[in-house]
Amino acid sequence: MSLTHRAIQAFKWSVLGEVASRAVGPLVFIVLARLLVPEDFGVVAAAMVIISFSQVFSDAGLGKALIQRQNRVEESANVVFWINLGIGLVIVAILIAAAPLIAGFFHDERITPVVRVLSLQILLAAFSSVHTALLQKDLNFKQLFWVRLVTTAAPGLASIPLAIHGMGYWALVAGTLVGQVVQSTMFWMLSPWRPQWGLDRGLT
Repeated sequence: MSLTHRAIQAFKWSVLGEVASRAVGPLVFIVLARLLVPEDFGVVAAAMVIISFSQVFSDAGLGKALIQRQNRVEESANVVFWINLGIGLVIVAILIAAAPLIAGFFHDERITPVVRVLSLQILLAAFSSVHTALLQKDLNFKQLFWVRLVTTAAPGLASIPLAIHGMGYWALVAGTLVGQVVQSTMFWMLSPWRPQWGLDRGLT
């Protein structure tokens, strides 16, 4: 398969992934909006503001650098994996410690445990960041499409039953984590790359 054909296929599956996520997401939101109160969404939204901001620092651009890498990709991927995992652990520790302060800023003590639980997202994302980058590097957007489709639907499949049983904002928290776990698991299944112990400090 030529590079041009692969690029066209990658573009097609990338567009389909975007369309699918934008179609499924609102449907799940409409159902949850009928089951939960605005206050539930507010608690999770406040926590997600902090989590999303923290995720800016969790990758540090290493994933994009790995996509552009032309030589010694395997060794570079190993370095990126362990650095991202280390950064993720530090950020999670900071968020767990700072959760009461964050809750105080929003004047809602319920945000403390929500931030602590949702911080696990960062660690899960770091755990599969290299696999994501390698699939993108190889233009495997068909596989990425299925990951995106499943992980868009998975949070709803987890949140809706819990919301029906009166779990409130914890239904949203559980759905978010389930989506991230499913995503990380799928990336590990689809990508043959596996991390190795030790770092090659001679990489340039």
